Amino acid sequence: MADQRFPRAARLLAKRDFDAAFEAASRFRSAHFRVNVRATGAPARLGLAIAKRVVALASARNRIKRHAREVFRPLRAELAGHDIVVSVHASPVALDGAALKRELETLFRRSVAR
Repeated sequence: MADQRFPRAARLLAKRDFDAAFEAASRFRSAHFRVNVRATGAPARLGLAIAKRVVALASARNRIKRHAREVFRPLRAELAGHDIVVSVHASPVALDGAALKRELETLFRRSVAR
């Protein structure tokens, strides 16, 4: 079974890491999400940038973040060597949890397949 933890080392926390991912990254889009992926030699790290202007309710933003982390955890070994930043460009509030996870998983796998 894959490691299901989300330790501090698996998170993008510093502004400079987010900036580097936004500047030097490959960009991938789906119907609701935008993913910036930067190749690194380190284990996979996830950053979440869910804008309040796109998803107004804090509970909805937290739901999206929770689902993104749930999708990332089992794929972490597969995504190794990449920093991934997830942002929202169209509100996915109407999606149920399964559809949200499917869209994110497809986007994560597509982004590192290149």
